[in-house]
Amino acid sequence: NEAKKHYPNMTSKVYETAEGINYFSDSRTCWVKVGVTIERLEHIEYYPVTDYKNASISMLKVTSFDVNTAIQRGLTKAIARHGLGLYIYAGEDLPETESQKPEPEKPKFEKTKFELKKEPQEQVRKETLQELFKIIDSFEAEKRSEYFKSILEKYHITSLSKLTQNQAEGLIARLNALKTNEVKTA
Repeated sequence: NEAKKHYPNMTSKVYETAEGINYFSDSRTCWVKVGVTIERLEHIEYYPVTDYKNASISMLKVTSFDVNTAIQRGLTKAIARHGLGLYIYAGEDLPETESQKPEPEKPKFEKTKFELKKEPQEQVRKETLQELFKIIDSFEAEKRSEYFKSILEKYHITSLSKLTQNQAEGLIARLNALKTNEVKTA
């Protein structure tokens, strides 16, 4: 586990009801509550027990397998809240450490008769990427998947971390506007 490599003292917790049950219920559906603590900071995740379509499962049909799956997914999300799991959601490996990174090349500006090479765009910052994932995650599962796929296609990228800072900021603004319109029409 990558998180344990970087934070060997990391702990996780599955919260239980007063009766010792590892999920919570409103009599119709249920959810789990898990937490991950790194360097004395705990991030808690409430994760719904869902089926393969990400739809809540009726309380009468929930199995221990469904609860276990929700616990594992909730723990992954709680780790992501520490900024570690973003690479999992972005579909890529963990970034290189400072000692592994090659020295960046200085931008070259070559002026010719026909073209002027532009300065490279700033790569998306970690905080901006976290904010983008948070906004995408706030949509229902079907919309979340649709938006994620269309972003990758539009920018011809394989993960959101390949966006530039300007592209990510523009996406955040557009997704916030979509969320606002969604709330107004509901």
